[in-house]
Amino acid sequence: TGTQGIMEFHVDYTQTKVVTQEVTAVSINGNAISDDNLATLKSTGALEIDGSSLNGLGSLNVTLSSGFTTVSREIVGDDAVYSFSINSGAADYTITVTDVAKSYSAEGSVVYYSKNAEAAEGVNTNTVAANGISMTMVDGTKTFQYGTGSVVLGSDKYVPLKLSTGSAVNVTFPSGKVATKVIIYGWSASGDGAINSIKETSESTGTKSLDTHEDIFYATNTATDTYPSVYEYNLDNWESLYFNPGGSSSQPFVVMDFVLADKTVSKTITSAGYATFCSDKALDFSGVAGLTAYIITGTESGNTLALSAVSSVPANTGVLLEGAAGDYMIPVVSTSSTDVSENKLVGVTENTPISAKSAYVLMGSPKVGFYQNNNGFTVGANTAYLPANFAGGAAREAYFFDVVTGVEAVEAAPEAVAKEGKFIVDGKLRIFSKGKMFNANGQLVK
Repeated sequence: TGTQGIMEFHVDYTQTKVVTQEVTAVSINGNAISDDNLATLKSTGALEIDGSSLNGLGSLNVTLSSGFTTVSREIVGDDAVYSFSINSGAADYTITVTDVAKSYSAEGSVVYYSKNAEAAEGVNTNTVAANGISMTMVDGTKTFQYGTGSVVLGSDKYVPLKLSTGSAVNVTFPSGKVATKVIIYGWSASGDGAINSIKETSESTGTKSLDTHEDIFYATNTATDTYPSVYEYNLDNWESLYFNPGGSSSQPFVVMDFVLADKTVSKTITSAGYATFCSDKALDFSGVAGLTAYIITGTESGNTLALSAVSSVPANTGVLLEGAAGDYMIPVVSTSSTDVSENKLVGVTENTPISAKSAYVLMGSPKVGFYQNNNGFTVGANTAYLPANFAGGAAREAYFFDVVTGVEAVEAAPEAVAKEGKFIVDGKLRIFSKGKMFNANGQLVK
């Protein structure tokens, strides 16, 4: 019989841990750390940042190439030490923020924070306090709007408010105002708590929401010098705000400080220098630099339109706008007392089909004016047109206007009769010569 040979193999191997996560960004109080600081953190696992210029002690957020991590915070004297791990604990990181500021002043300077201040808490007071933390108005004439559920902010009460439970709140802003930013100061009585949701729901814009899944209200402990968390969120002209702090057992305390702006609508004027416009809201043109609004009250004579300048108009009013090429932001107001009953312009807020020869629409060529539509036509949303019979009498191919800028305005004709030259009277161009008043076409008015 033969003998079968046996071959023996020995394999050496080294186990390598696969790295699936990488730190891609870090922000403190919503401000990203520099690329150099990020490189230092990634190479050494530790970073120290001067916190004396920060707007108070707030949140540290970490962005990873994939997945999430939990950030813990410890207060050591005047320093805040944040730590987190990635890749299932394979890599540990520590960020120390030194010399943390002890007071807050948000954009708009409406709220200050102080620790252990003596203050009475109540409805519409200048200061609110809870669990050793107090928030105080910078402007002593203003008060907090206190409440839960539904809160309407008005001119008599300034916009920050304070919640003392985990209940959600719906905030309505003052008439004609929208929110461009909200700064939220939060602290809890016991245990850390996450923000559940912040969103806006409106008829005009639908639902907008913010990503708050990593934002935490840390438990306050005045013995260890812990401060509220601060979060700043930019809002895209929100008309209202729904805030749910989570409703956890930690019962967060919240002060919300809103940065408000006038509610506006935008309109672009081309190089033609004129445009028609219509909004479903009342508008105020008085403070819009370089923009003049007119209604059309009929004709001066022949095919010359009679224009009347207006400083504001009610909702759904068609207007003719004059201005240099560019984008204009027009403030929204609650009401306008301007009488537009003589206005011949028909404003539309949705695309509106019209039949042939039923209207005059603004065109820039061959000369800026209102031309009759020879074919069926769709009038664009938020514009205006003149109906075919607006002037009475026989139809014309087009109507024009002669707006002269840079001339003196007078309230009534008698004040200017003794003068010579061009003047605006009741929004219309008038030419005065030898004690008589003429329209833009040289025809005698009086």
